[in-house]
Amino acid sequence: MSGDAVDCARALELLQDYLKREASPALTAEIERHLDACADCITHARFERNFLLVLQARSAGLRCPDALRARIAEALRRE
Repeated sequence: MSGDAVDCARALELLQDYLKREASPALTAEIERHLDACADCITHARFERNFLLVLQARSAGLRCPDALRARIAEALRRE
């Protein structure tokens, strides 16, 4: 970022990218600084992280049906 601290709104906006490790190293550092200082946001981040872990565990081995994949791919091509 441009040196501006990440505020609560921005931290929550970027939380999914952060939790999925899709944020840049610089942005990750900014988010972590915010989470270290903000009890509300770290509580929310822990909840979201645990929710993602449950989703991953429950969906292990599951796959989207081929017919649905084809319909989604076709819809995306039309966009």
